[in-house]
Amino acid sequence: MSQDFGPINKICAHLHAYHVYGSDPNRCVEANHYCSMVNDDMRQCIIYDSPNPDARLIGIEYLISPKLFEKLPEHEKVLWHSHVYEIKSGMLLMPPPPEGPERKKCEKQEQQELSQLVTFYGKIYHLWQVDRGDELPMGVPELMGSITSDEALNKALPGGKAKLKERHMSKFGLDLDEIAAKRKDFGKGFQIHSTAKGYILTTFTSRCRCNVEEISLVKLGISSKTFSEPWRLEVGVRMLLGFLAWNGTVYDRGVQKVYLRWGGYEALEKNENGMQKRTEHDKKREYIEST
Repeated sequence: MSQDFGPINKICAHLHAYHVYGSDPNRCVEANHYCSMVNDDMRQCIIYDSPNPDARLIGIEYLISPKLFEKLPEHEKVLWHSHVYEIKSGMLLMPPPPEGPERKKCEKQEQQELSQLVTFYGKIYHLWQVDRGDELPMGVPELMGSITSDEALNKALPGGKAKLKERHMSKFGLDLDEIAAKRKDFGKGFQIHSTAKGYILTTFTSRCRCNVEEISLVKLGISSKTFSEPWRLEVGVRMLLGFLAWNGTVYDRGVQKVYLRWGGYEALEKNENGMQKRTEHDKKREYIEST
């Protein structure tokens, strides 16, 4: 008996890129997208850590047109990212076959596809953190984003653009600068929506939505006067009962669970006996909780 693999058979494109963790811009992972078209305004992709037969399925990504993106509520838009930098820089590509007629055909298909996708927005979740050596998918899904600038590339990939050029040449026999030159007019005149960040801490509920640049303390029921120092507060929402991170805490305000982390600080550390002890920063956190 043969089975019908209809959804898999609809896959029509392989895109290679790198995804950066929304909660940690210093980490990125190779992402091989195998995508199918839902309609002219939407693609859906399954993501593997390599193109090899033994590749591990690590995540999913949805791609939508600007028309669909504009219809999203504001609190949803912050979970989506743009593809302008990774396409125009030459980072994102459709891996070509070896030299020959098929390679030229693939290049033409790539130009056609990416000239359209440069204006699309993406939403990614990874379930398997293979870059840290996990043998199985562990923990909660991670919101991921694209690399959006040279600065972000330098943070996420040791060696930055020079390393990326080296990888493109060794893996695909392609010159990054030549690719970028061919794409310089892609998305000409397109303006990325200001709320398409794709790098906030993962958000699971609809109660509190904010990003690392614009923090709505009012939504958390906390007065800005509570904070005696201008800490960079990163706020995300975790719909996970009983969840407690090593470097944060859980606020319980009705049905919403708010996970707090202060950039540049460790809320807890281990003493010489391996036991956790409270730091000065941790005491300040207690004050905020009780205010």
